[in-house]
Amino acid sequence: MIFEELIKEEVINQDHIIQLKNSINVKYPHDTPKQKARILAKEVFNIIENALPNYSNETKKSVRHFLLQQNLVSHTLTITLNDIVDASFQVVEDNEVLKELPLWLETKSDFDLDDIEQFVSAQLEIRSNEREVAASATSNALTQTVQAMPKEEFPSVKNSYVIAAIICFLIAIPLLQTIDMQDSEVPQTISTEVTEVKNVVEEEVRLNNALPNKLQYQPINEDKLRAFLDGRDSLLGEEPYFSTIIAVADEFNIHPLLLFAITGQEQAFVPKSHERAAEIANNPFNVFHSWQDFNTNIKESTEIAARTIVNLSEDRPADVDPIKWINRKYAEDPNWWIGVSSIYEMLERKVKEG
Repeated sequence: MIFEELIKEEVINQDHIIQLKNSINVKYPHDTPKQKARILAKEVFNIIENALPNYSNETKKSVRHFLLQQNLVSHTLTITLNDIVDASFQVVEDNEVLKELPLWLETKSDFDLDDIEQFVSAQLEIRSNEREVAASATSNALTQTVQAMPKEEFPSVKNSYVIAAIICFLIAIPLLQTIDMQDSEVPQTISTEVTEVKNVVEEEVRLNNALPNKLQYQPINEDKLRAFLDGRDSLLGEEPYFSTIIAVADEFNIHPLLLFAITGQEQAFVPKSHERAAEIANNPFNVFHSWQDFNTNIKESTEIAARTIVNLSEDRPADVDPIKWINRKYAEDPNWWIGVSSIYEMLERKVKEG
């Protein structure tokens, strides 16, 4: 089965990148070149992720990273829908591929769902067989090499560390490159524009903050969290609310459950039965006093809440609870932190339950 239309349909290409850069220069004329580069990279990330099947956020990140890595060897950045299919078979777990990829392909092609499911199953079987063959070949080759190698030629543990350090250094080189997007300093060539994005793409490191490790970003069982929210008749278990909160938590290096716990304390997770649920869900954190006073959208309110949490976490005395420290300026109720902490711990149990 050949999805010819997927090969032709581009998710992003070098022309898109140039257009994005020009738009950013107009919209953010006073930002530094580094800031503009990060905005550009984030736009590229979003374009790619929005084109992906309905995978989990962590899986989307893995697919996106794979797609970008595959393009790093060339001087162009063109990703097609067919590239997404290939990446799915490379990095996504079988059960998630079987669940999401056929539904996605059905919307992108003229094939019947049954035929698509057979195609996906066949590809997964081929992948499984290839892995078995590769594992067997590697094992045999390693055995032969070890048997043929004189004992004195075995690399020492110290040398292994040196080799590993060199590899890490080579991998880290793109992270150290300075991005300069000022028109006067950057040649207006397609390859240069693409290189800028690639450099920043490789610099995908979460923000440092003063939160303790347990409250910094960690991937969670999203299915279990959704199930909990559905059980509470929560609008936040639906899109775009759920994925937006997860993505912002990742961006600001905050544990997703902390953000959801705050929505639980502030708005009881926004029950769908509330007559104004859609409005409340725009600002379930009650930033800028309340959702009535500041009714924006879920992305902006989540970013403001996350930025507030990060800022209020600074300079915390070692003997003060981190959520209590945030409480001093986030909420007027001095016991707010007790409710948030209790909900956070409850959510932790829910996402870990078997």
